[in-house]
Amino acid sequence: MDMYSRTQYLKRLQERYFQARSKKEKSSILDEYCKNTNQNRKYVISRINSSFSSKPRKRKKRKCIYDGYVKAALAKVWDIFDEPCGQRLAPLLKTEVDRLRQLEEIFVCNEVAEKLKRISPRTIDRALKRQKETLHLSRKYSRKRNPLIYQRIPVKAGGWDRSLPGQVQIDLVEQKNSTHIRAVIGHLRYDTEKELVLINSLYRNELRLYKNFFQPVMKLKEKIRDKGKVHRKYDTPKTPYQRIMESEHIPQGTKDKLTKIYLSLNPAELKRGIDKKVHMLFKAYEEKQGAGEASPSKKQTPRLKTKSYIFNGTTTPASVT
Repeated sequence: MDMYSRTQYLKRLQERYFQARSKKEKSSILDEYCKNTNQNRKYVISRINSSFSSKPRKRKKRKCIYDGYVKAALAKVWDIFDEPCGQRLAPLLKTEVDRLRQLEEIFVCNEVAEKLKRISPRTIDRALKRQKETLHLSRKYSRKRNPLIYQRIPVKAGGWDRSLPGQVQIDLVEQKNSTHIRAVIGHLRYDTEKELVLINSLYRNELRLYKNFFQPVMKLKEKIRDKGKVHRKYDTPKTPYQRIMESEHIPQGTKDKLTKIYLSLNPAELKRGIDKKVHMLFKAYEEKQGAGEASPSKKQTPRLKTKSYIFNGTTTPASVT
């Protein structure tokens, strides 16, 4: 009898073995199997009680710590802070949950508030998975594609102390163009006075305060190259305001002024103000175009107008912008 046959034979005897009411009946089943297969009795017993046993086992359920109340509050806070990843949202929960409760932007009990403050970044991402799927969000990072101008012009990286305030990295026109500009106002072409007024108002007021006081940033601590692969390590995400308050190079008077501004702000109100002005900006663009609803998230391509030129009696089309 080969191994496959012995396994099938054992599975058939298992049901009889577990339904046996007496020890004597179980012993006779074991005797039958051992006699027909010449296998050791102790080994057969261990096989019968193994993982493929047909005996039903009750799976222990994990205790649910972050229930629906926590997830609902988490989704609300996530929306207030512009839908960040779990790694950037976790530090904000520790500092801003109590403020949002005082400002009556979220209504949660003390137990839920404490759970929000100690939830881990990975648990945040798991809890918001369904919410992201509903909004069709994909936050997987893709490989950066540098434009041709970046490849042609030599750029020197590093060589500065990141801990000192005022050290700014500028990579031609690429720096923060995506997160601070295009992610907010989209890829539309704004070239009217009305649009300019709205954009300037957004940058000078709500967006400036929102980004500096309530948007944590991760800074690169070190970069290690191992067999052609680069491993990057980042520090704990902090807002620009928090980094200034921790710096020893900033006068105390300046810190006091910033603290006063911070305490006067409501992040949810700032977010509503940003959304309102961005909506007005899109409407201004639609009125200018005289067309249907605009798609600010898509990169705009130039509109081509076709003209015909005649060379030596032959009509040649030419496309111009």
